Amino acid sequence: MLNYGRYTAVGISSALHVATLAALALIPHYISTSGEFARLESTFSEPEPEETQPEQETVEIETDTEPELLSAGVVSPTMGGMGAPSVTHEKIEKSPSLVEPTIRYASHLIPMPSQQEIAVDLGEIEISGEAGAPVSGYEEALNRLTQEIIRMMREQRVHVVWLFDESESMKDDQREIRDIFYRVYEELGIAQKQDANLRRGEKILQTSIVGFGKSIHSITNQPTDEIRRIQVAIDKVAIDKSGQENMCQSVSAVIEKYGPGASRNDRKLVVVVVSDESPTDVAAVDGAIELSHRFNAPIYILGREAVFGYPYARIKWKDPIYGLTHWVRINRGPETPLPEALQYDGLHERWDSFSSGFGPYEQVRLASESGGIFFVLPGEEENLSNPRALRQRHFQFLAMKEYQPGLLPRDQYVTERDGSQFRARVWDVIERLNPFRDNQLKVRIDYSIEYPKFVQEGQREFDKVTRSMNLLRQAVGLLEEVGPLRSQEESRRWRANYDLIMAQCLAYRVRLFQFMLALDKHARDASPPNDKKSNQWRVRVTTQMIVPDADQFARIKQAYKLQVNRDEFLEEMQRQQERATDLYKLVESEHAGTPWAKRASYERRSGFGMQFRERFEDPRYAEVGPGKKIQIPNF
Repeated sequence: MLNYGRYTAVGISSALHVATLAALALIPHYISTSGEFARLESTFSEPEPEETQPEQETVEIETDTEPELLSAGVVSPTMGGMGAPSVTHEKIEKSPSLVEPTIRYASHLIPMPSQQEIAVDLGEIEISGEAGAPVSGYEEALNRLTQEIIRMMREQRVHVVWLFDESESMKDDQREIRDIFYRVYEELGIAQKQDANLRRGEKILQTSIVGFGKSIHSITNQPTDEIRRIQVAIDKVAIDKSGQENMCQSVSAVIEKYGPGASRNDRKLVVVVVSDESPTDVAAVDGAIELSHRFNAPIYILGREAVFGYPYARIKWKDPIYGLTHWVRINRGPETPLPEALQYDGLHERWDSFSSGFGPYEQVRLASESGGIFFVLPGEEENLSNPRALRQRHFQFLAMKEYQPGLLPRDQYVTERDGSQFRARVWDVIERLNPFRDNQLKVRIDYSIEYPKFVQEGQREFDKVTRSMNLLRQAVGLLEEVGPLRSQEESRRWRANYDLIMAQCLAYRVRLFQFMLALDKHARDASPPNDKKSNQWRVRVTTQMIVPDADQFARIKQAYKLQVNRDEFLEEMQRQQERATDLYKLVESEHAGTPWAKRASYERRSGFGMQFRERFEDPRYAEVGPGKKIQIPNF
């Protein structure tokens, strides 16, 4: 008997390279006759300027009437990301020949084999480092998953365990999947009848439905091949109110529960995870990978794109009693073992939802290491921060290929990072400017409309602002010390991290000085709001800069104990603003088509000034908000 595991990878790689060379040979002919040139899809629209969010009393639940510090991005259809349009994806995700980027030509110029043709007898090829497979929605994901299951059914009987996230935010997704299931299993049945290579016999495919949150809950007592029972079981997936997303432990529990039986009955165990959040049990990912290897059980995950360099996103929830909108924090990243971007936005912890272009680290690693696929679902989540912006973002595939995050185990990642003076210094700055570790980095941005209270609240922020400016000055110095090492850094990802963080540190220091001036100017002017309903002043980023006169600078100098004269300090701020602008432009050009460039463009266009604007905050938030009469659900 031939050892297919030994020869499959070589055969596939050879076949695909031959096919690629043949296709490339036809390009000159098609170009000369049609006049159309090969193109790369690289739609890249600019985001609307975002605004700062209010500081909240709790880190776990953030509330506001409307999100105002939000933007996002998505990768191109060939890379996988939120809002990616529907395209045809061939069954070659796991081929070693895909290590290098593939240029997509106009589909009518070069004929490509169908998904079914490529899916025939590829077998399993274990891969590492796969960034994710983009899909236009659950229907496309399930269609592609169907081809995966058919491929495995040609070799042995299969037991698929569907593991559904029991968070409240997933109920609509579960209903959508349930409605598609009939077509999926109908296609599997047709394939079994028509495909001579499929093994004959009863119950070649069995299915189990399991829910997970804090722990797993089996919905189907016994595996079944009845479509109706599967659909009913999906409807019975409960809502776990613990707020815990123990995905890794749940995958391990499922493999331990069904793996031995599958082995005894000569069945292939396949686990399909459906979740819209990154797991909370991140330390358990290696154990799940080990079990998947032991039972040769590939893990397929239908998930969302990670937030760029940040663990969280926020989704909108309106309470059913008072109709107040709340923005609830959920886990949605990062794309790396640990965040490689600032967690600080210059005033407090980040509130943005910039897309990373990749899936959450634990999910992508689990799928990749097990031989499965991470399907990146589109960003058409109307309850997620700034959904319109999410759908409009596209990152350039070829550019992103050079910025893929490493999927090393977390301890190895830390060892590798700390072994580099350059990377370790960037991480040191990220930690020093982490508002989740240092509450004094959180500057208040909402103030009372009443003048005496406004002055009191503003005075309490003075020391925070001065301290934050000093920390940013120190951060710039630390980064400048390793600046000569930047050219020696092989990773474009880490060079981009350095470039963006340096620009941000300079820009945020200028903005904080502008915050001082805006606070002083507003207290001096004491102008009433234009709208009688307004009950708050909120500080916001603006392109308009305040240039202090001698009297204002004297007040600021005394209040903040500055040790320089006006001209010297203003010249320093001007130099830092110009340098930050130049660095942002460098990031936009040096790292074009990536989340770093998108963030740099947004920061630069938002401006360096600060000003106070009036707003209305529904007083019922203070009366019935989180921890009082309103119970915020755990998503």
